[in-house]
Parts: sequence; structure tokens; C-alpha cells
Amino acid sequence: MPPGGDPAGGGSGVADGTIGQAVSAVLALNLPLDVARRRVVDEFEARYLAKVLDEHQGNVSRAALASGVARRHFHRLLARARSRPT
Repeated sequence: MPPGGDPAGGGSGVADGTIGQAVSAVLALNLPLDVARRRVVDEFEARYLAKVLDEHQGNVSRAALASGVARRHFHRLLARARSRPT
């Protein structure tokens, strides 16, 4: 695999940052694929929601609009993210 972790050779460097570290931490647990994938997606969603909410000063309607999802779905994502253990 080329430097940067991008198999296509794009080398965005994202895999070397915190996302890459989070994925590496999950991989080190030797979990089944479905469990490992869920953990990575859960972490991404939680970080994404926190970031977009912060960008919109906690306004869920604006955060949902910026995310391209319905406000109701955004609320469901928030509830799921908040119910997960840290």
C-alpha cells in the first residue's frame, strides 16, 4: 500500500491522522468484521455530529440541513450516539 494508507495512491494523509489511529485501535482488538465496522462507524458518527452541532451553535435544524439529513433522522443519530458507552 502506498504511503498515506490510500490503496489508490491518493495519499490524502487522513489515514495517518486521528481517523487512522482510531481504525488501528479497533483493528488491534481482532474483532469480527461486523463488530469492528460498527465501532469505527459509531466513532465517526459521534465525532461528525459533535462537529456539525458545534459549527451551528447547537442548532439541530441547521446542523441537520448542513449534514443533508432530515432533522428527525439527525435527532435519532444523536440519541444513538449519546446512548453509547464511551
